[in-house]
Amino acid sequence: MSLAIDRAGLPVGYDLFSGNTHDSTMLIPALKNMKNRYALERVILTKRQSSK
Repeated sequence: MSLAIDRAGLPVGYDLFSGNTHDSTMLIPALKNMKNRYALERVILTKRQSSK
């Protein structure tokens, strides 16, 4: 799942991916898609660590 939020931290959009899709194959296409869909000038990536 990729999630787009605004400066206030409110969600504005998302994309869902199948569970068998490796991050290395979906990251760049997902960023381009969100950048085009929402006319973004800048994208900041963060990572949420899964809890065990």
